[in-house]
Amino acid sequence: MPVVITMSGNDPSGGAGIQADLKVFALFGVYGMALPAALTAQNTVKVFSVKSRPAASVREELETLLSDIRPEAGKTGMLYSAGVISEGAVAARRGVGGSPAGRPPPAWTSYPLRTTTPTPHSTWTWSSPHRLTGN
Repeated sequence: MPVVITMSGNDPSGGAGIQADLKVFALFGVYGMALPAALTAQNTVKVFSVKSRPAASVREELETLLSDIRPEAGKTGMLYSAGVISEGAVAARRGVGGSPAGRPPPAWTSYPLRTTTPTPHSTWTWSSPHRLTGN
């Protein structure tokens, strides 16, 4: 089963951010991992506050996660701070934890996969073992 990681904001209402990304990943039959880069206090009507995670905390979580599981693709969303953006860039350059010999590096996208609850009629498709594409 393909593995994909999302590094984005948290939406406790489930309509966006890492929660929505995981729903989309499940629709396409991929194993989804999530690393919250920013935390929000929000509901379906309004965002009340946004807090960035400390870059060192994001780095620690990324390193710990990627030392065990190596995703084939990555998706970023709201990273919110320069420090967290930098940590995401380092992970992408390293090949999301490093690519095993003979395996192409993972594909990364910052284009949102969904900003609302996904449906089976989504235009996103999983093509080749390393690309999630859509219209």
